[in-house]
Amino acid sequence: MQTPLGSQDLHEEALGPDLWQMEGLERALSLPPYRFLAVEDPPGTGKTPIIAVAACEIATAGGKVLITSLTNVAVDYPVERILEL
Repeated sequence: MQTPLGSQDLHEEALGPDLWQMEGLERALSLPPYRFLAVEDPPGTGKTPIIAVAACEIATAGGKVLITSLTNVAVDYPVERILEL
C-alpha cells in the first residue's frame, strides 16, 4: 500500500500488520481539506494508534487536527500516543 504522507515504516511500527488499521489510516490521510473521519468501534480494537499516527502525519504535512470525544480519557489516549511517536 502506498501512503500519501510520511513513512511506511512508522505506520507499520505504530500500527502493526493489522489490515483494518492500515485501511483506516489510509482513509484518514486521503481526506480532502475540511473533511472529517469518525473512528468508532468497541474498546480494544485499535482506534488509538490510527488516530495518533493520522494526527501526526496530517500535522507534519501542515494540516490541522481536532480530536474530540464524549469522554476526556478517549482524547487523552491518542494524545499520549502522539507524544510517544
